[in-house]
Amino acid sequence: MKTLYGMSFKECVQDYVSCLDKPPNGHGQNYSEKAGCMPSHSWLSEIYKSFGKDKTQKEIDRLFAKQEILKETYRPWVKKLGQWHLADDDGKTRCGVPMLGNNYAKYIPENERSKCAKCFK
Repeated sequence: MKTLYGMSFKECVQDYVSCLDKPPNGHGQNYSEKAGCMPSHSWLSEIYKSFGKDKTQKEIDRLFAKQEILKETYRPWVKKLGQWHLADDDGKTRCGVPMLGNNYAKYIPENERSKCAKCFK
């Protein structure tokens, strides 16, 4: 199986999409830590070269569509220490963690939250 920076195709594309969610560096650029702090536009170019533009773009579109479905179906539930979960209208998180206490989603900015791996998978 072909890899790039030790990552499979899907891991590369997932890393590219997730680096767009991170706050930009001092130059206003998003970057991938897994790809050696490479700026996102360079990282995308490397993925295109290694795996093909059409294949890469289809996977990026699929991941963005998945993110939109999550946003439409679930609302953010953020605990006091910044743990970010996704909850439905029935009071359940995707990962099963209880929604105890207050929701700090209005008060803790997205760049200061840590996403729950199970909720955002």
